[in-house]
Amino acid sequence: MGGVLFGICLSLVANVCSAPALSVLQVTVAASVPLVLLLAVELLNGALRQRSRETGSESADAVSETDGLAPETATDDEISMPVQRR
Repeated sequence: MGGVLFGICLSLVANVCSAPALSVLQVTVAASVPLVLLLAVELLNGALRQRSRETGSESADAVSETDGLAPETATDDEISMPVQRR
């Protein structure tokens, strides 16, 4: 997250310094792009964290419902092939 914040700060400074004139309106417009990017990154990050917490709790509930036992499934090693006799 530190790298993203550093990049946003650099972009903010570069955009403000590249404004044709240092009027309040032009500085505000120049600064809005990196600030909106920062807001979008934070919103997406928060949504992903919340989703991973919800997914983690759902999988924990599923394990407790089965008493920690996985359903029995046959693997390739467990399936016996008929032996062909000559």
